[in-house]
Amino acid sequence: MIMTRTLIATLILFCPLFSFAQQTSTEVSYRGTFEGHEYVDLGLSVLWATCNVEAENYNELGKARFWTDGAQWGEPWRRASAEEWAELIKKCTWTTFETDKVIAIAKGPNGESIFLPFSKERGSYYWTNEIHPMGASRIYASHLTSDGIKMEGIDFMSGGLDRLVIPMSAITRETSSSPASQTPLLDTVRKLTESKNKRTAAQVPTITDESLSAATAMIRGHGYVDLGLSVKWATCNVGASEPSESGGKYAWGETSTKPSYDTANSKTYRRKKYDYDLGGDAILDAARVHWGGSWRLPTDAEVQEIVEKCSWQWVTLNGVAGYKVTGPNGQSIFLPAAGYCRGKLLCDDNARGKYWTSTPMEISQKRKAAEHAYFLDFGDHIYWKEKYSVDWNSREEGFPIRPVTP
Repeated sequence: MIMTRTLIATLILFCPLFSFAQQTSTEVSYRGTFEGHEYVDLGLSVLWATCNVEAENYNELGKARFWTDGAQWGEPWRRASAEEWAELIKKCTWTTFETDKVIAIAKGPNGESIFLPFSKERGSYYWTNEIHPMGASRIYASHLTSDGIKMEGIDFMSGGLDRLVIPMSAITRETSSSPASQTPLLDTVRKLTESKNKRTAAQVPTITDESLSAATAMIRGHGYVDLGLSVKWATCNVGASEPSESGGKYAWGETSTKPSYDTANSKTYRRKKYDYDLGGDAILDAARVHWGGSWRLPTDAEVQEIVEKCSWQWVTLNGVAGYKVTGPNGQSIFLPAAGYCRGKLLCDDNARGKYWTSTPMEISQKRKAAEHAYFLDFGDHIYWKEKYSVDWNSREEGFPIRPVTP
């Protein structure tokens, strides 16, 4: 069930970023077993499992799974709804202790507890069964970190952990008729995925390299096209030799690719000394470092210009999905939907494009300084409805880079 405005408002109320207190006790309680899996009655609306799916005990993370993998334990076990997670967050008392990972302890109103382990480095996502309003490819998940818990919308092909619930009626072996069952949602996402994979050439036009504008000129071996805008746009990404190639993925303000993209190894995340426009920086601008000359990252204003003044057509080029972007003068470039890197995962490959700008997000009451930067965001219209816009993102994730030159 897609979340209503009322439920979204409830989540905003119920899911602030909680701070954890520390404790050393490792005693976990449980009330019973159902179909071979232990549960705890916390005094809430549902019964919570004592450990994660594919974990042998309470302090194991288990295996990160795609949302479409399903609940696995069989009915009436299921993923909790976003509202049930909100109830857990709001009505329980939370503490943590550390081993090789961090374990959050949720103590219910009746004094019973469950343990929820998460990664020290980046935290861990726990799936709900709620589709995010952004679209059927994004799912609400509870993000547990050392700073607390917050509800986020993440791609359904990201890796998340599963902590399942059963309705109160299950302890008397009655069949649940809860509207929170995720089967219809799984069917929705699978149908959309199948629809996306089965599109014909008539639905998504296929173009050739010859249909794109030839490079207007070259700078240090790299071509650009004059689209009739304030800057000239490169014909391909940093690390690519053809327009349809993804190239490298770079965290904001970094010039090398890496095996994992997280806040712990980010050079600019929460570092206020990097709160300035990086365009042309000889150390932090990947376009300048790799291509030299006058090449640099585009600013947020230059990205906004290409969004507003150009026409965008979702196409495939050499089997790669992306947008053919045509400028006001009729010249064109191709931007591949190269996906992005989060942790060790490549997300939304061939379905979404996220390209860094050189512009950090300004300080505001809602967003901390030195955490975010602006980027060009676009995606497959099945999920993002032909969205192409300027948005902001946490700096540690790995995005491709399309350089510009004056």
